[in-house]
Amino acid sequence: MRLNKTISSLVVFLVLACATNSFALTIEFEDLPPATSYNIGDTFYPSSVPVTVGPFSTGGIAFVSNAGLAAGSGQEIGLQNVSLDFDFGPLDGLSMQFGETFNAGSVTITVNGEAVAATDFTDLAGTIGGVNVFVVPTGINTGALFFMGNITSFVIGGDDIYIDNIVASQIPEPATLALLGLGGLTLIRKKRAA
Repeated sequence: MRLNKTISSLVVFLVLACATNSFALTIEFEDLPPATSYNIGDTFYPSSVPVTVGPFSTGGIAFVSNAGLAAGSGQEIGLQNVSLDFDFGPLDGLSMQFGETFNAGSVTITVNGEAVAATDFTDLAGTIGGVNVFVVPTGINTGALFFMGNITSFVIGGDDIYIDNIVASQIPEPATLALLGLGGLTLIRKKRAA
């Protein structure tokens, strides 16, 4: 009887935790082949997330780099006159490290269909697409971006910018929550029958 209460409490806790919290997905670009380039129209899959390369100003490329220009360790993605459209699905938050090496270039962030262009990452602080954006400089040309709010689409574009260590906070799908609940009920019934 005591075991059943413990299991019941654990199942309720897990279902409630999933209902109120999100699942975090981290993209560090370590699973991409080193020194690979991607052209406009290409789609690649870091951590199984579809990322499509689009135009920014003139033709350019996205490339896997190991130069540490986004202040991370290991591989990062560099953008030269391209944009990256990340197909995460619905999110309730996002963060990433960035680096910039441009002098007269620019960066554009598009969240939920609203685009904001800036000549420096620090100019992006505020609200984009109904999502709060915070910028924390970590060095002369490096920092971290934080997006807080419901995100349905996310695109970043620029020239001579680098990104790394993206953490996407995914909203659990109702089907996932339903399966967790059904699994918990099945477990409880099996324990009661035993």
